[in-house]
Amino acid sequence: MTVKSHGEATVGAFNPFLVSAIAAGQAAIGSTLPNLQAQLTAATAAVANLTATPPTLAAQLVDALSLVAAIQAAIVVGDPGVSGQLTALASLVASLTVEVGVLEAQVAAFAELTAGLSAFGVEAYTYNGPCSDFASELGSFTNGGFAGGSPGTQSYAVVLGATSPTVWATLSGALGVSGG
Repeated sequence: MTVKSHGEATVGAFNPFLVSAIAAGQAAIGSTLPNLQAQLTAATAAVANLTATPPTLAAQLVDALSLVAAIQAAIVVGDPGVSGQLTALASLVASLTVEVGVLEAQVAAFAELTAGLSAFGVEAYTYNGPCSDFASELGSFTNGGFAGGSPGTQSYAVVLGATSPTVWATLSGALGVSGG
């Protein structure tokens, strides 16, 4: 029957898989976000530079005079398709804005998680022995309080236990602790 102290460390030190997952997510976003931001900038610039000049009355009259014989009703000189291009670009800008917003929100969430994982002050203990002795064994380590505190300091703990060696191997590996 033994309790083993693994000392005080960061949250991330006891959760290496989460640290790896966050790093992978940050890398994926880091490779995608700049491209989307460049596309958004280009599309926004294209919308800003796109100007439609409607036909002037003078131009319509010149056309009308040269085509008098063919005029039956009214002359309509159509827009040269700029409105369709403008609609497509506006749609692209809206879509890219949403995608960039989602990725920026994920970047912020990863930054918050990373800060939380860097927080120091987590103590880890492992135990190997009869369940009935666990409390007294652990108490011998914690009766004086956790590091940085005293016996009366408010403390928080999560206790995870297993009776299967296979489950314990997986759990202790995932939390970056071994022994007990």
